[in-house]
Amino acid sequence: MQVINIPAGSLAVLSGLPGAGKSHLLQNSRLPHGIVQSSDALRRAFGGESVFIAADGHVISEPLQSVSLLVWQTIEKVVEERLKQGLTTIVDATLVADEIPGSFDRARFAKMAQQAGVPFKVIIVDTPMERVLAQNASRSARVPERAIQEFLEGVTVPAQGKAPAYVLGGYQRTSRFPHEVVTSDAVVRVVAPLQLEGENWDIVGDIHGLLRELRALLEKLGYEECPDGLHRHRDGRRLLFLGDLVDRGPESIETLRFVMRMCAAGLAKVVMGNHDAKLVAFWDTAKQEKLDFWRSFSNAQTGMELLRLPEDEGERIISFLRSLPHFAMYENDTQRVVFAHADAKAFNLIRTPRDEVLHGASNWGRFDSDAAMQRYLDTYDFCSAELVPPTKRQYYIRGHIPGTSWQVQVVSLDAHAFQNGSLLAMRLDDYLKGKSSVVPLPTTYDFNAVQAARVAAYLGLQELVTKKLATVSTDTRYGLRLFKYAKSVFYEHLWGTNSALLRARGHVYDVAGNIVSLPFDKVFNYKEEGTGLDLAPETPVRAVVKLNGFLGVVSPHPVMRSDLLVHTTGSFESDFVGYIKDFITGPVRGKMLKLFSKRPLTLMFEVLHESDPHIVPYGKEDHGLHLIGAREIRQGSPLLTEGELDDLAAELGFRRPEHFETTFGELLKLNAACHHEGHMVRLLDEKETMVLKLKGPVYLTSKFLARMSDGKWKHLFANPASFKLRIDEEFYSLVDTLTTKFALEGILQRDEQEKLALIRELVL
Repeated sequence: MQVINIPAGSLAVLSGLPGAGKSHLLQNSRLPHGIVQSSDALRRAFGGESVFIAADGHVISEPLQSVSLLVWQTIEKVVEERLKQGLTTIVDATLVADEIPGSFDRARFAKMAQQAGVPFKVIIVDTPMERVLAQNASRSARVPERAIQEFLEGVTVPAQGKAPAYVLGGYQRTSRFPHEVVTSDAVVRVVAPLQLEGENWDIVGDIHGLLRELRALLEKLGYEECPDGLHRHRDGRRLLFLGDLVDRGPESIETLRFVMRMCAAGLAKVVMGNHDAKLVAFWDTAKQEKLDFWRSFSNAQTGMELLRLPEDEGERIISFLRSLPHFAMYENDTQRVVFAHADAKAFNLIRTPRDEVLHGASNWGRFDSDAAMQRYLDTYDFCSAELVPPTKRQYYIRGHIPGTSWQVQVVSLDAHAFQNGSLLAMRLDDYLKGKSSVVPLPTTYDFNAVQAARVAAYLGLQELVTKKLATVSTDTRYGLRLFKYAKSVFYEHLWGTNSALLRARGHVYDVAGNIVSLPFDKVFNYKEEGTGLDLAPETPVRAVVKLNGFLGVVSPHPVMRSDLLVHTTGSFESDFVGYIKDFITGPVRGKMLKLFSKRPLTLMFEVLHESDPHIVPYGKEDHGLHLIGAREIRQGSPLLTEGELDDLAAELGFRRPEHFETTFGELLKLNAACHHEGHMVRLLDEKETMVLKLKGPVYLTSKFLARMSDGKWKHLFANPASFKLRIDEEFYSLVDTLTTKFALEGILQRDEQEKLALIRELVL
């Protein structure tokens, strides 16, 4: 008897002429309900069947063919969902050829298997034509002989215009896909997707990116690092990793590279863990440009590192992870061992969905899954399609979480290595002989502390969004989030309620909580929120002439190494972002990328563009990017000094605003008479701390009055809060002063010169 082995979780399709004996093969195989998806059965379910008496007296039962499209769409959906769950699936249909244009064929299912990362096999039931016709004649659901002949030879499509006639379909006794040619007396058996040979294996629990600790554990197990970087055991032992190679630890990508090289050399095998599966999901979501949120910071951290790799390496890693089986098995004459990632309350080679051995069953410690598994091991056979007693002593070896209880035949090899725990390994041969077998390596890595420090700033800004004190703009292509304080923070004077508000001015984070672009924190105007009132007139300061444009920000792109991240303080995609890009020519872009390859900085520019006119007039020769700030992309980094900015501008070819040293008192006098926007004020300490903005009264007065009319004056006094929504934040304090010290009638009675004098006096 011919036996066809198909790995658990894989997809197989039966191929053969009607009457070839496919149903007979399946009956002999005694497969459990659900594993076989039959096109004939679905036709009967959807369309019923017609029964009639043939000319030879046979009673014929025919399923309705008009529902064929619905049948195939249903099979496709069921197969897709079953493969997602790692459930073995066999499609029972004719599928006589690899490719039949416009039809469901072998290639269509092969593609589904490839996308799911599971093995695929075509089982071709090849029966002589004479026997096919004889068996068909004895069937109740007899297929017309003419139809069988068309399946065999194909259908001739007539010539149309210049297109010649051609044959569509036709029975293929071979395939370009993995296949076996069998008779109808063969049987199908579901086997483990990974079968370990021999007992000379060391089983390693969850690594979670702790590559340094893994190397130390391998040394403790007797593995030696060879000149090619691989670790080999003098006794030829091999390694089986129980999944969760990634996340939480500091070297997830390096761990993947290490394990992949060991596997390629035949020194190791891996079963998939839930964190490995989440990394595949992260990659797929990013490639669909839907990466606006991710539930796990640690998984997103690995995912962002993966996206930054060269595309071909990222694809290789994901292909490797997709191909991982969700369990492995070892057995000898008296013992059978299943190796899977997570705790489970039961296991069956054929029935158990992949998620049950990826995500666990303890329900966060509320259920003793190990005790439940021990009861199952004692009662039912892992490998039987039916619930029958075990024929061998069975064991379940896993990782994922520490043991939920001590059991004789259930072992956990996870001890929270990522959280000051231990990385664990087991010598399989010693375990099966009842010897001491678990080898621990204590660790000192504190994941909770590391992650809390890394994402604290991001969470602070996200809290502002929750409280509606800030808004967030997203770039779903790369999982980026830009935070901007709400206008209500200004006119309701909420700055003192949360220090994170000062950072909500265009700071950009990725979905892992990493800062990726770091423009200026909020700098207040003089006297705003009490700013500058403590500065004595004799205080030495550096004054920087303020240009009257808008703030543009450029940082190295966090994913695309050959690209720039360009944004404003509120958007990734506005017209103003386009204005910035207008000035980033090829040579400018090249200089920026060269700088960023050596030094990851956020560059800040005052952007003067002809499409964005302001109060202060500029000539065409003034248009462009004027470098006004820069700092390293890390939390708490100081701004570069003006001297450092001068050097950087010279290197990159950008213009700079004028700056000079003076005292604060002298600057106040100078600013009162200036006709440009004003000055930025920095202390002359070591870091040249930025302390405030000084807006020129001429500029402020001109800007405010240029926007006012009788109707707007009435709006200002009738509803100051609503009026503030329509003006720049620099005028909020002016609105407060006007509405508390003046009346609308008195303002409207003044002529334009009197209004000009009043506003200038108030802004001073």
